Amino acid sequence: MNTQLVRNWMTPDLITITPQTRLPNVRQLMLEHHLHHRPVVNKDKLVGVVTWHDIHRAEAWDGVDFGG
Repeated sequence: MNTQLVRNWMTPDLITITPQTRLPNVRQLMLEHHLHHRPVVNKDKLVGVVTWHDIHRAEAWDGVDFGG
């Protein structure tokens, strides 16, 4: 197995969101920055991750198009 370190591949300048961020805003952020995952932080603590798949599931569940 390759012995490279995570720090050589990670994204150091994260764009994070909060639990209160609205899904249409997350979708737009992902589109603008070509992202597929966003860490969700609350008071500097990681509390979850939202994925592109989550956004599409929410659109299907609500029956709402978030702008796509």
